[in-house]
Amino acid sequence: MFEKEWSLFLKIMSFIGKGGSLFLVFAVFLFLIIMLARVHIVRKSAYPEWSVWIPFYSGHIFYKMMWKSSMFWITIGLAVLIKFANYFGDGVMLSSIVQILLAVVILVIYGAYSYNFSKAFGYGVAFAVFAFLLPFPAMMVAGFGKAKYIDQWYRG
Repeated sequence: MFEKEWSLFLKIMSFIGKGGSLFLVFAVFLFLIIMLARVHIVRKSAYPEWSVWIPFYSGHIFYKMMWKSSMFWITIGLAVLIKFANYFGDGVMLSSIVQILLAVVILVIYGAYSYNFSKAFGYGVAFAVFAFLLPFPAMMVAGFGKAKYIDQWYRG
């Protein structure tokens, strides 16, 4: 009954399987490069390098380095609120508006974080826009580049 659809599915999976291993190798390579850039960023500060490899603690440390760690937890809390608004909203228009407003707040916080990231390494607004739009290449520039980390630059 579904032989034709099953055959098409198997052909698609076979095609993905041929390039899938190459994609996996590329993804692991890219992940390691990004993590090494993050290690170099942390190495420029006073925080331990192993902190990069622990998921939530890493975000906490990066926000602590660039701004305030409380902003990381506020961002996490807002993301959870978006999920709850989605789950309990049942398609109500007010729920969608709340989700959009919370997402905008998260984007504003991330924009401020990107600005603080650029200033913490002595860069300007152009690098902040670069870090906002392309965070992983910006981490590579800051991590592998010659920029020095300016500890607590935002406190004067």
